[in-house]
Amino acid sequence: MLRCAMPTHLLDRRHHKPRPQVTISEGIALDRARAHEACGPARYSFALWLAAACEGPVLWIAPAWEAAGLNPDGMMDFCDPARFLFVAAPRGEDILWCMEEALRSGAVPLVVADLSEPPAMTPVRRLHLAAEAGGAAAGLAPLGLLL
Repeated sequence: MLRCAMPTHLLDRRHHKPRPQVTISEGIALDRARAHEACGPARYSFALWLAAACEGPVLWIAPAWEAAGLNPDGMMDFCDPARFLFVAAPRGEDILWCMEEALRSGAVPLVVADLSEPPAMTPVRRLHLAAEAGGAAAGLAPLGLLL
């Protein structure tokens, strides 16, 4: 009987060292080079807390057909509204495409996408891979947040 021992480390995409994290408060930390999801009535507050924990600009992508947006006066309690770049995407597919490209470039440390419905698993996997590639290109891996 022939036994072939295949090294499992070749099949494993996990890093052997811990990922850098963004710590929001004690006990709440999110891994960089990943896309995370937040839902519920406090999702905008959570996104603003996360933006306050990150340094640098924040890209906020929202559908163009949504009339309601973030109020800069309400954002002041969390972080500086001048750090935000708002993008109004004309189609739902454009939101995910824009987020993927922003994560892949690594130009901003935090990308927030305000979706009208939960995405499928394939686009989420693409976002994870884009965030990993953005970290390799920029040095400090970006973090994505799906609302």
